[in-house]
Amino acid sequence: MKPTQQLLLILAITLLSSLSLAKPRQQPPENNTPPEKWEADIASLEARFARRTSPTARVVFVGSSTIRRWPLKTAFPNLDAVNHGFGGSFLSDAVHFFDRIVKPANPEIIVLYAGDNDLNARKSPDTVVSDFQAFLDKVDQSLPHCRKILFLSIKPSIKRWKNRENILRTNQRIQSLCNQHPRAEYVDLWQISLDSSGQPRRDLLDADDLHLNDAGYELWSSTLTPLLLPE
Repeated sequence: MKPTQQLLLILAITLLSSLSLAKPRQQPPENNTPPEKWEADIASLEARFARRTSPTARVVFVGSSTIRRWPLKTAFPNLDAVNHGFGGSFLSDAVHFFDRIVKPANPEIIVLYAGDNDLNARKSPDTVVSDFQAFLDKVDQSLPHCRKILFLSIKPSIKRWKNRENILRTNQRIQSLCNQHPRAEYVDLWQISLDSSGQPRRDLLDADDLHLNDAGYELWSSTLTPLLLPE
């Protein structure tokens, strides 16, 4: 073997050795903001609920800012409902505060929107699905008369379009979980929130390209209304 060939061989072996010893690239850790962050918001929801003339509510809307910003009195004027959304929250937060913002209302129907912030905070679909199972377990344990748990599919948005694969994977798995639960129902709002080219409908989104605008809420409310009717 010529000296030049020997040198090239040595360099190749050295390069391969360094690659094999290199540490694998780690994924960024999940953002697990402690639920205590929301204590003031939860206390405010409890105080508002205590001022109601009725100690219960037929429907509880719970979840993140998509719920909090929903104008329920306008969208469902004849519905006995309370809005217990708190913006920026995770699905795990809805589980954590369940006994304070869902259970006391003893609802017939629960409407849940969560998971959007979770995936944006690098939580995995596995984590979101596990948290939804924990939410269902809470309902099963403490609300035997709750007739229906409606999970609203995580929506497409321009701002978080980069997360679409994880969103779709999470939606599909939660739909499967709902199909196995006697009282859970998956509400597919993904398709109606896309345009003809399969992109998020800008006409349904606020200026931040994330939250719903009035038209978005009108569309979602009309889709949800038949599911909220009494038996």
